[in-house]
Amino acid sequence: MKSSVRLILPLVVCPALLLAGCSAASEPAQSSQSSESSAGGGGVCDVTVRESSESGQSGSVIEPDEAATSAAMDTVTLSKDVAAAPTATFDAPLDVTTEAVRITDQGDGDTIEDGQIISVNYMVCDIVTGEKMYSTWGANADEDSPFSTSFTSSAFGEMVVNALTGEKVGTRFLWAQPGYGADQSYTGVASNGYLYVMSVAGVKSIPDEISGTEIKSTDKNLPTIDFENGKPAVTIPDTFVAPTELVVQPLVEGDGETVEAGQTVAVKYTGWLTDGTQFDSSWDQTGSDQVVSFPIGQGNVISGWDKGLVGQKVGSRLLLVIPSEMGYGENGSGTVIPPNSDLVFVVDILAAY
Repeated sequence: MKSSVRLILPLVVCPALLLAGCSAASEPAQSSQSSESSAGGGGVCDVTVRESSESGQSGSVIEPDEAATSAAMDTVTLSKDVAAAPTATFDAPLDVTTEAVRITDQGDGDTIEDGQIISVNYMVCDIVTGEKMYSTWGANADEDSPFSTSFTSSAFGEMVVNALTGEKVGTRFLWAQPGYGADQSYTGVASNGYLYVMSVAGVKSIPDEISGTEIKSTDKNLPTIDFENGKPAVTIPDTFVAPTELVVQPLVEGDGETVEAGQTVAVKYTGWLTDGTQFDSSWDQTGSDQVVSFPIGQGNVISGWDKGLVGQKVGSRLLLVIPSEMGYGENGSGTVIPPNSDLVFVVDILAAY
């Protein structure tokens, strides 16, 4: 069975860098390296590289060993100042063959709960080469750029959520992900594992529902949205004409702050083709996984969303009718969105931060 795609936080490294940086090149036995300058941001992967082993290397199959992984995690030491960019010291290759989480320092701030917005500083070390791949820490606290997203299993996986729920802001922890052999990877290319050093910088609760003033659309040619059993449904009128420009129709005008480019937004959404076929819906998920977070106005989502959500108010419900060139264009998306498809979305903006 092929392994699923590893959980890599957005913008850690681009896919090309992941492929290029995951070779199994051997290092001299007992060589030492500190990867201060190999990637942006503060923090150091202070690593002694041992003679290569099969752990995280390019073997055809990497067998999971939870006991060995746990023992390997216990050998990692961190610099003492929890608030500062860390130095992670370990011998590589680190014998990590399964996902693992280890809390190294407990915080004393607000309680971390499932479904909140969580902000974390993190540094990523390659467990085979010791290379520092990325860091959000700066040279000092004013230069830190913590990453914010929904604290859900869809964003972090169940192991991290289970480990951190009930802990406090300020908690520092290690999160290890194993490498894949070529026969285990969807790409057919072996990859090294990663060690994340992470510190929770803050949390923020978000509402379950929007709050604002309902607006009645006067355009009878637009799709209409109704809620059935708590989920949105669309009706496409016979007079509907495919758009040549983006249509942004507020259905509820929120009473929150205006969404700005560069912020991260937390939303619920459903998308349909213009024949009424639903292709995606966060409302079909359960619990906190109904909420999706992403940076807005920066090209991380289709341009119809970037242009449609920026300038709207938190608490709003929007109808978006998006021409194909502002959606997935001539390529479409997988088997669910054909090429050159115009799209219809309803989006609830729950928070922006």
